[in-house]
Amino acid sequence: MFTAALRTKHVFKVEPGLCLKTWSGGEPLAEPDPEPEISLLNGRRRGQSAMEGQNQKEGAEKTMEHYVQSNPNAQRSAIVRPEVPSNFEIKPQILSMIQNNYQFGGLSHEDPNEHIEKFLEICDTFRFKDVTNEAVVLRLFPFTLRDRAKNWYHTLPPESIRTWEELQRKFLGKYFPPAKTIKLRNAISNFMQEHDEQLYEAWERFKELLRKCPNNGIPLWMQIETFYNGITVSTRNLIDAAAGGTMNKKTPNEVYELIEEMPSNMYQYPVERSARGRVAGIQNVDPIVALQAQVESLTN
Repeated sequence: MFTAALRTKHVFKVEPGLCLKTWSGGEPLAEPDPEPEISLLNGRRRGQSAMEGQNQKEGAEKTMEHYVQSNPNAQRSAIVRPEVPSNFEIKPQILSMIQNNYQFGGLSHEDPNEHIEKFLEICDTFRFKDVTNEAVVLRLFPFTLRDRAKNWYHTLPPESIRTWEELQRKFLGKYFPPAKTIKLRNAISNFMQEHDEQLYEAWERFKELLRKCPNNGIPLWMQIETFYNGITVSTRNLIDAAAGGTMNKKTPNEVYELIEEMPSNMYQYPVERSARGRVAGIQNVDPIVALQAQVESLTN
C-alpha cells in the first residue's frame, strides 16, 4: 500500500486544519489536486498582492508634509556631553566673557594651539560642584568658535566626539595640519639672529617659534644647538663667556637656564642699538663691550 502511494501521480492538497497522521492509520486522505501548477501560481499571486497591498498601505500613511518638513531630531550635536547634575548651569556672564574674548574663526593667521591654551586657562578659573572638568570644556568649547570654525564644527558627524582629547585631535587636525607643522619646524631649523637684534630679543623670538609648534619633537639639546648656530659670532662669545669658556662643557639644561638668565638681566640694562657720536669729548661704549660687562657681572 505504501509503495502504491509513492507511485501515484497525484499531488494531495491539504486543507487548512487537516492533519495527515499516517498512511495506515485509517484516516481519510486529502482529495488530490487535479491542477497543482495552477494552484501554486495562484498562491504566489495572492502572496504578492498581499505584500503590494501592505506597501501601499504604508506609503499611504505618509503625506507630502512628512517629506518636506524638517525633522527636529536630525540636528544632533557632534559632542556627546557627559551627564551633569540637574541643577548644573553655566552663568551667562561666563558665556559672554568667552564669546567676547576667546574666539577662533579659522583664519590662517590664527593660532589653534594658542586658542586651546587660553581656553583651558579660563576654564581653570572656575569650578562646578559634582561636575568634571571634561564635562565643562566639552560644553563650552563650541562657544569659542565663530565664522568658518563654527561652520566646520557643525559639519562634524553627530555624536562623533565623546572626550576632550577627541575634540582637540579633530580641531588641531583641521587647523594645525602636518603641512603647518613642517613649515614651523623649518622656521625653527633655519633660525637666524636678525641684524641689530639683541640676545634677549633673538632668544624670545626663538622660544616663540617653539611655542607655536608644540609637537615639534625637537629635543632640548638640539634646540640649544640650533639657537647657538643661528646667532652671530659676538653673541656666541657672550654665551660662551657666561658658561665659563664654552657652553659645550655644560648640560643642555644648564645652558638653557644660563641663556634664560642672560636676557632677564639685559632687560634690566637695555643697550641702545644706534651708535652715537662723541659727546663732550667722551666716546660711547660699544654695545658688545657693554654686553660683555653684563656677562662678567653674571659670572662673578
